[in-house]
Amino acid sequence: MKVKVVYDQTLDEDEIILYAHKDANNLSDIINSIQQLSQNILFPGKYNETIYYLKPQDIICFRIENKY
Repeated sequence: MKVKVVYDQTLDEDEIILYAHKDANNLSDIINSIQQLSQNILFPGKYNETIYYLKPQDIICFRIENKY
């Protein structure tokens, strides 16, 4: 299996295109894994004493305070 990543700053959201042989036996497993990863990743962030859960693509930068 080959993997090719093309970075495109003009995209509004990430896009994954799979090219596979019609008899590929693990394609559904790959698709399920990608879907689970894209739906489950949220990072907690606190702003003005309120906790927000953010998608990685919505985070520009972060700052850690009072953590040792």
